[in-house]
Amino acid sequence: MIAPLSDDMKVIFTRYETPKDPPNYYVRDLSHDAKRAVTAFKDPQPQLRGVEHQFVTYQRKDGVKLAATLYLPPGYKKGERLPVIMWAYPREFGDADSASQVTGSPNRFTTISGYSHLFLLLSGYAIFDNPTMPIIGPGETANDRYVRATGGERRSSPSTKVVDMGVGDRDRIGVGGHSYGAFMTANLLAHSRLFARAFAESAPTIVR
Repeated sequence: MIAPLSDDMKVIFTRYETPKDPPNYYVRDLSHDAKRAVTAFKDPQPQLRGVEHQFVTYQRKDGVKLAATLYLPPGYKKGERLPVIMWAYPREFGDADSASQVTGSPNRFTTISGYSHLFLLLSGYAIFDNPTMPIIGPGETANDRYVRATGGERRSSPSTKVVDMGVGDRDRIGVGGHSYGAFMTANLLAHSRLFARAFAESAPTIVR
């Protein structure tokens, strides 16, 4: 729902999409189970319709629930091992319960805007997008567990999940992120040997 259009909430303004249908807007009358299209947007990027994606959930070894979206390039054949780009931005939480709230949807229509790592799908890469990497603990000590929380250990790394799914080639996995995600990237390169390449955008200055 985007907004109510009547005081009794019986008429609402909504946005609707599926993996195959581009987002469009509708006025819905809930009292009569009726809807009226307001827009009729066409697919702006038909070359991406061969891209498949799936919402992936899994569990870190400390019990925290994690999620990510796996994008597969056009023409992907099941069982084929691909180079993978893992693009992420860690978030901080005060406790494990808050960190385990899984958000996301398998029903999104795939579009790319601006410059994006998702364009690499058209060059044959798989993308493991926005794997949740919760940093748990009080703000002043949260980063004491930063490398472990962001997947610097093989057993807890999102890169291991995409390999175990039969998609990723262990020797061809890259990692990247923007700002705090760039800080993550630098730490993963410094403290692990899991990634073959890396992108660090707008990396913060680190002073010790």
